[in-house]
Amino acid sequence: SELGVNTFNGDGEDARSGRCIDKVVVTAVVTHPCINQLRISIMGPGRLTGSPTFHSPSAAHEVLLYNQQRTNGTGCSGGTHTFIFDDDADKYTDDCCQDGFEGEYIPEGRLSEYIGTSPISQWTLVLQDNNVNDNLDGYLTSWSLDFTTSECSKVYSWTNLTATISNDFANAPSPRH
Repeated sequence: SELGVNTFNGDGEDARSGRCIDKVVVTAVVTHPCINQLRISIMGPGRLTGSPTFHSPSAAHEVLLYNQQRTNGTGCSGGTHTFIFDDDADKYTDDCCQDGFEGEYIPEGRLSEYIGTSPISQWTLVLQDNNVNDNLDGYLTSWSLDFTTSECSKVYSWTNLTATISNDFANAPSPRH
Protein backbone atom coordinates (compact mmCIF):
# COMPACT_ATOMS: atom_id res chain seq x y z
CA SER A 1 0.00 0.00 0.00
CA GLU A 2 1.07 3.58 -0.57
CA LEU A 3 2.04 5.16 2.75
CA GLY A 4 3.52 8.49 1.82
CA VAL A 5 3.59 11.06 -0.95
CA ASN A 6 6.12 13.87 -1.14
CA THR A 7 6.54 16.64 -3.68
CA PHE A 8 9.71 18.69 -3.94
CA ASN A 9 9.32 22.30 -5.00
CA GLY A 10 12.62 23.21 -6.59
CA ASP A 11 13.32 25.31 -9.64
CA GLY A 12 13.65 22.57 -12.29
CA GLU A 13 11.09 23.47 -14.93
CA ASP A 14 11.80 21.43 -18.03
CA ALA A 15 14.55 19.49 -19.75
CA ARG A 16 16.10 22.64 -21.22
CA SER A 17 16.05 25.00 -18.24
CA GLY A 18 16.13 24.95 -14.46
CA ARG A 19 17.84 22.33 -12.35
CA CYS A 20 18.02 18.58 -12.89
CA ILE A 21 18.89 15.71 -10.56
CA ASP A 22 22.50 14.57 -10.25
CA LYS A 23 21.91 12.34 -7.21
CA VAL A 24 19.06 11.14 -4.99
CA VAL A 25 19.32 9.80 -1.43
CA VAL A 26 16.22 8.32 0.25
CA THR A 27 15.82 8.11 4.02
CA ALA A 28 13.04 6.01 5.55
CA VAL A 29 12.37 5.33 9.22
CA VAL A 30 10.10 2.30 9.62
CA THR A 31 8.81 0.53 12.71
CA HIS A 32 7.75 -3.09 12.22
CA PRO A 33 7.94 -6.26 14.36
CA CYS A 34 9.38 -8.17 11.37
CA ILE A 35 11.06 -5.77 8.92
CA ASN A 36 12.03 -8.72 6.72
CA GLN A 37 8.44 -8.98 5.54
CA LEU A 38 8.55 -5.57 3.88
CA ARG A 39 9.29 -4.49 0.35
CA ILE A 40 10.24 -0.79 0.07
CA SER A 41 10.50 1.17 -3.17
CA ILE A 42 10.44 4.75 -4.41
CA MET A 43 8.34 5.97 -7.32
CA GLY A 44 9.66 9.04 -9.12
CA PRO A 45 9.66 10.72 -12.51
CA GLY A 46 10.33 8.57 -15.55
CA ARG A 47 13.22 9.55 -17.78
CA LEU A 48 11.38 9.11 -21.06
CA THR A 49 8.41 11.33 -21.79
CA GLY A 50 8.67 11.27 -25.56
CA SER A 51 9.74 14.91 -25.48
CA PRO A 52 13.23 16.37 -25.15
CA THR A 53 11.66 19.53 -23.76
CA PHE A 54 9.52 18.34 -20.84
CA HIS A 55 10.11 16.10 -17.83
CA SER A 56 7.57 13.60 -16.61
CA PRO A 57 5.45 15.21 -13.83
CA SER A 58 4.34 11.93 -12.27
CA ALA A 59 5.77 9.14 -10.16
CA ALA A 60 5.98 6.77 -13.11
CA HIS A 61 9.28 4.98 -12.48
CA GLU A 62 9.91 2.56 -9.60
CA VAL A 63 13.30 1.83 -8.01
CA LEU A 64 13.43 -1.04 -5.50
CA LEU A 65 15.11 -0.04 -2.24
CA TYR A 66 14.63 -3.02 0.09
CA ASN A 67 13.16 -6.48 -0.43
CA GLN A 68 12.77 -9.07 2.30
CA GLN A 69 13.40 -11.87 -0.20
CA ARG A 70 17.00 -10.63 -0.59
CA THR A 71 17.86 -10.87 3.10
CA ASN A 72 20.40 -13.50 4.04
CA GLY A 73 18.38 -15.59 6.51
CA THR A 74 18.24 -12.93 9.21
CA GLY A 75 14.71 -13.89 10.25
CA CYS A 76 12.48 -11.32 11.91
CA SER A 77 14.22 -8.18 13.02
CA GLY A 78 11.79 -6.00 14.97
CA GLY A 79 11.83 -2.42 16.13
CA THR A 80 12.49 0.92 14.50
CA HIS A 81 14.79 0.79 11.49
CA THR A 82 16.51 3.77 9.85
CA PHE A 83 17.42 3.20 6.23
CA ILE A 84 19.47 5.71 4.23
CA PHE A 85 19.49 4.44 0.65
CA ASP A 86 22.44 5.82 -1.31
CA ASP A 87 24.05 4.43 -4.47
CA ASP A 88 27.44 5.36 -2.95
CA ALA A 89 26.97 3.38 0.29
CA ASP A 90 29.31 0.47 0.96
CA LYS A 91 26.91 -2.31 2.04
CA TYR A 92 23.63 -3.93 1.07
CA THR A 93 20.80 -4.59 3.51
CA ASP A 94 21.36 -8.33 3.16
CA ASP A 95 24.96 -7.89 4.37
CA CYS A 96 23.78 -7.16 7.91
CA CYS A 97 21.55 -6.92 10.53
CA GLN A 98 20.30 -9.35 13.11
CA ASP A 99 19.19 -6.63 15.52
CA GLY A 100 18.02 -3.81 13.29
CA PHE A 101 18.92 -1.55 10.42
CA GLU A 102 20.62 1.75 11.11
CA GLY A 103 22.71 3.52 8.51
CA GLU A 104 23.49 3.82 4.81
CA TYR A 105 22.69 1.00 2.41
CA ILE A 106 22.98 0.41 -1.32
CA PRO A 107 19.43 0.13 -2.70
CA GLU A 108 18.38 -3.00 -4.57
CA GLY A 109 17.79 -0.89 -7.70
CA ARG A 110 19.79 2.14 -8.81
CA LEU A 111 18.73 5.63 -7.72
CA SER A 112 20.97 6.90 -10.51
CA GLU A 113 18.07 6.08 -12.85
CA TYR A 114 16.62 9.47 -11.80
CA ILE A 115 19.68 11.43 -13.00
CA GLY A 116 18.67 14.09 -15.50
CA THR A 117 15.05 14.29 -14.36
CA SER A 118 13.44 17.20 -12.56
CA PRO A 119 13.01 17.15 -8.79
CA ILE A 120 9.65 18.86 -9.35
CA SER A 121 7.50 15.79 -9.59
CA GLN A 122 5.40 13.52 -7.50
CA TRP A 123 7.56 11.19 -5.39
CA THR A 124 5.94 8.23 -3.64
CA LEU A 125 7.47 5.90 -1.07
CA VAL A 126 5.83 2.49 -1.31
CA LEU A 127 5.86 -0.04 1.54
CA GLN A 128 4.37 -3.49 1.00
CA ASP A 129 3.93 -6.06 3.75
CA ASN A 130 4.39 -9.46 2.11
CA ASN A 131 2.69 -11.35 4.93
CA VAL A 132 -0.57 -9.59 5.77
CA ASN A 133 -2.19 -12.57 7.52
CA ASP A 134 0.08 -12.62 10.60
CA ASN A 135 -1.39 -9.55 12.37
CA LEU A 136 2.05 -7.90 12.56
CA ASP A 137 1.46 -4.22 11.92
CA GLY A 138 4.08 -1.59 11.30
CA TYR A 139 4.18 2.04 10.33
CA LEU A 140 6.25 4.60 8.53
CA THR A 141 7.66 7.10 11.04
CA SER A 142 9.20 9.46 8.50
CA TRP A 143 10.84 9.65 5.12
CA SER A 144 12.72 12.21 3.09
CA LEU A 145 14.51 12.80 -0.19
CA ASP A 146 17.84 14.56 -0.55
CA PHE A 147 18.63 15.87 -4.03
CA THR A 148 21.89 17.06 -5.52
CA THR A 149 21.09 19.11 -8.61
CA SER A 150 22.80 21.10 -11.34
CA GLU A 151 21.70 23.13 -14.35
CA CYS A 152 19.76 20.96 -16.82
CA SER A 153 21.53 22.49 -19.80
CA LYS A 154 25.21 22.81 -19.12
CA VAL A 155 27.00 25.95 -20.26
CA TYR A 156 30.46 25.39 -21.73
CA SER A 157 33.05 27.94 -22.70
CA TRP A 158 36.49 27.78 -24.24
CA THR A 159 39.56 29.93 -24.11
CA ASN A 160 41.93 30.38 -27.03
CA LEU A 161 45.38 29.55 -25.66
CA THR A 162 47.28 30.24 -28.88
CA ALA A 163 48.64 33.61 -27.74
CA THR A 164 49.73 32.31 -24.33
CA ILE A 165 51.74 29.37 -25.69
CA SER A 166 53.25 30.90 -28.83
CA ASN A 167 56.70 30.94 -27.20
CA ASP A 168 56.25 27.99 -24.82
CA PHE A 169 55.43 24.92 -26.91
CA ALA A 170 56.64 22.50 -24.19
CA ASN A 171 53.60 23.35 -22.04
CA ALA A 172 51.10 23.47 -24.90
CA PRO A 173 48.17 21.06 -24.87
CA SER A 174 48.40 18.24 -27.41
CA PRO A 175 46.49 18.64 -30.69
CA ARG A 176 42.96 17.21 -30.74
CA HIS A 177 42.77 16.62 -34.46
